[in-house]
Amino acid sequence: MNNSIYYHRLDDLEQSVINVLRHRNRAVDVSDGGMSPAETSFRLHEQIVAMGSIDIGDDTANSRLMSLLLLSACLQQDKATVDTLTMEILKELQGKDQASTNGEAYLFLSMFFATHNPCFRTAGKRYIQQHPDAPSTLQQLFTQAKRVTVRGGAKKVRNIRLKQQLMDEATENDIFCVSPSDTMTACLTDSQQEYRLCTIEKGITDPLEYTRLKGTRRQEYRPRPTDDTQRLRCLGGMAASRMDPSWLLAAYHLLKARFATAEDPAAQMTILESMYHVAGCEGQLLMQSLKQECDSLFDRHFGRRAFPHGLFSDELATDPLSYRLQSCRYMPMPGSHLFQKTVGSTRWLSALKNWADRLEEQDGGSWHDLSIADSFQLHLCILRTGCLHVAKENKRKAIAYRNRINATSFDLYLQLISSKHPEPAALVSCYHVLRELKPDIATNESRYEEFMRIVAKRQSTLAPASLEWLQLEELLADYKQLNTDRRTYKLVCKDPDVRAFR
Repeated sequence: MNNSIYYHRLDDLEQSVINVLRHRNRAVDVSDGGMSPAETSFRLHEQIVAMGSIDIGDDTANSRLMSLLLLSACLQQDKATVDTLTMEILKELQGKDQASTNGEAYLFLSMFFATHNPCFRTAGKRYIQQHPDAPSTLQQLFTQAKRVTVRGGAKKVRNIRLKQQLMDEATENDIFCVSPSDTMTACLTDSQQEYRLCTIEKGITDPLEYTRLKGTRRQEYRPRPTDDTQRLRCLGGMAASRMDPSWLLAAYHLLKARFATAEDPAAQMTILESMYHVAGCEGQLLMQSLKQECDSLFDRHFGRRAFPHGLFSDELATDPLSYRLQSCRYMPMPGSHLFQKTVGSTRWLSALKNWADRLEEQDGGSWHDLSIADSFQLHLCILRTGCLHVAKENKRKAIAYRNRINATSFDLYLQLISSKHPEPAALVSCYHVLRELKPDIATNESRYEEFMRIVAKRQSTLAPASLEWLQLEELLADYKQLNTDRRTYKLVCKDPDVRAFR
């Protein structure tokens, strides 16, 4: 269909819809074979939808067609379609209160018929007054709009004003948008964990997701400069679970500013580990650019540090924080096919192989002196780096490592849940290992339900808002979101928009 035929057809459909609007309250005699108003509206709807399959690349024509679709849905009293289209048109208008083109004028007037909000009719009126050469169908549409009586307090008007307010808020706030087609794997680990790419976009791109995010926010969990490092760590992790980019980045940047002013290396290590946590190294949403920034800070400040080594029973007890940092620094990135070989990464792999060999050869005996929390942490370090890497590409050893980790993790799990007062740190470490070993919550629902009951019961014994209470609250928030989504994949955001930080 060439453009001239398309425009002529669009004019005809607009005129037909206006005629229906003009005569919709009049009685129609169908005894002589004429169509009823309902039949006429349905026939028009089919023709308008058919026009929607053609895109000639004209924004005004597209707006006119969107206007026709909304008017047609109104005539058929199709509430679901009306609601969907009004949201799409509000996105198109982006908080405007007056039209600047013919297409926007059509949209404003169609929104008036759908909502009876007089503001939309006023916008169309002003445009026509300022543009006496406006199309005839636009002027006729306004004439029909003038005949509609509205009440400012009507439910329809209140609802659309709430929607307008929501859209205005969404325009100014950020959300994560997940692409179902952009997938990658952590191919350097043996788990082959699937990741999906997500981006930070304005909430107006998906108002329903913004509405969900807004509903899950609790002001007491908003990151603030007065929060201590560990609280910021938890709040950033909770923001990641809720898919809240603004609060996640707020926590990260507060930690980053604190790292820049810290002079004590031990304090810097604690802050950097918290930054890694907020960047998603232990969570379901990895902020790749933030993780790379943390890597740069690690290399600059700790790249030449001689981390503890020696007898196995002394290693973790000497400096557990250093191992958590190294695990974050040298974990393989999703989609990467090369493991970066440096002095630090080679030394780290050697330490992991030593731990895995002791676990395998001594049936876990050399690990018995460690706490449950530390044991789970070592399991997590090996799993996150990849058994095949730790085994130096020896597939037989990698399988043996994996089987032993599965067995000992289950033994530790049974010890943990049978304890009267399990340590919160152990529950946190166990949860992260469980997420690595059993990422499909639906398939392992009974195991997760059992564990989360223990977490909730233990939390109830702690002082509300204490650090340990908040650590368990982070687990509960993460599980609640994952159990709602029922996703088996993780997410990776490659380029977070720093403007999202406020």
